Amino acid sequence: MIKLGKRFSVLFLILILLIGYLKKDYFNNKLKYLLLSYSNYIGMVLNEVYLSGRKHEKKENIIAMLNINVGDSIFSLDIEMLRKRINSLAWVKDSKVNLKPLGQLDIVLFEYIPFGVLKDKGDYYLINNEGIKFKTIEHLEFPNLVRLYGEGLIIAIKELPPIIKKLEQLNLQITKIERVHSRRWNVFTKQGFYIKLPNVSPENSIDNLYPLNNIEYNNLYSIDLRIDNRISLKYNK
Repeated sequence: MIKLGKRFSVLFLILILLIGYLKKDYFNNKLKYLLLSYSNYIGMVLNEVYLSGRKHEKKENIIAMLNINVGDSIFSLDIEMLRKRINSLAWVKDSKVNLKPLGQLDIVLFEYIPFGVLKDKGDYYLINNEGIKFKTIEHLEFPNLVRLYGEGLIIAIKELPPIIKKLEQLNLQITKIERVHSRRWNVFTKQGFYIKLPNVSPENSIDNLYPLNNIEYNNLYSIDLRIDNRISLKYNK
């Protein structure tokens, strides 16, 4: 009897949907009510939302973007639309949304990893190591990230990670990096001086600094590595 009742309810639901398709305006609200009642009857409702991968994006932003509630009919869930909504959030690079048995909605976030803060035309953006500007911020936010500026920076940004890594091996702390005339880099350090890198093989030019690892940085103004096999040190007066 139970199986027969459920089969009848399925046929009844299909009939209502067909009629509603022909007369959408009149049956719209009634269909929603019947759909929810049917879902409750057979136990096919949203019971739990499981979220993983979130580090920076605010929970309230995700909840507002989803616009769903526990107890909603699973038939009312458009999984691809939910994924598109989540992907529109600033920190979210991509996501996976799956509806699992027993009404569990499983959401996995893949967030952008901030590489630095880009200054562009007076505005400040979080940028990843591929040059994607994914979030507008205030000037003083994320003080631990490297400040980046200069014409043509985004095109050449992939040169920076190995440069920064080598300089950090020399115990230098990088505060900002400037792209000069879309050709080369100036790297500014927390120690108070900056390094002029050449436009050709800037990463390799840093190897010339290893013999100077014990150099006294006090009163040092700049290190010029633009000429191959030559280091020029300039001190404050």
